[in-house]
Amino acid sequence: MSRIIIVDTDRTASAPNQQQLFQAGYECQVLTCPEKALNFLSTELIDLVISEVNLPAVQGRAFIQRASQRFAMPIIAWSDFVHSEQRTQTYRLGADLCLTKSSNSNELLASVYAMLRRVSIEQQRKHLVSADMQFNQRLKRLPLTTTEMDLLNYLLQRSGDAVSKIELQQRVLQREYSPFDRNLDVHISNIRKKMIKTGLNMLLIKTVRGVGYRFELPK
Repeated sequence: MSRIIIVDTDRTASAPNQQQLFQAGYECQVLTCPEKALNFLSTELIDLVISEVNLPAVQGRAFIQRASQRFAMPIIAWSDFVHSEQRTQTYRLGADLCLTKSSNSNELLASVYAMLRRVSIEQQRKHLVSADMQFNQRLKRLPLTTTEMDLLNYLLQRSGDAVSKIELQQRVLQREYSPFDRNLDVHISNIRKKMIKTGLNMLLIKTVRGVGYRFELPK
């Protein structure tokens, strides 16, 4: 479960957003003191920060700047932006995304999902499992789409096991399996083609007849 903190001196105003994030499956806390929030980030593993910009005594801007310099998690700046220059200044402080409080609440939820997905993809690229470093580097250089990377990582994590098409459809592509749906096969074919272009053996991903696919690390 991804962990999120909201930094805002008005706990009541942030309560609906906290509840929405909780209902979406995220662990979310509201911290009303920017200084305490920085101390919290230094001791806890947090995946995303949502911070009000216009806190008293420019604490919001100072918090965003200091947090972006010290920690690697993404920051969504959440405020009543009046003009583009305010957004530009906030991005310069280190925010990854600026949203206005007048935005539809679903936009905040969608933005949180997108930011965390981006972080997840970046982490996957850094941790592709391989027994051989050179092989690992070649895998990471594959020009894969997001979906292709998700599929490859899932097969890598289950390396040596036959993974059914039903499982791949539901767990990775997030759609119900249909024997007439060729979407999964097309993605696997594209991964194999890209492997060939980079000098890798397309048979690293083997077809298991009547089941699905299996990734086999080179011996």
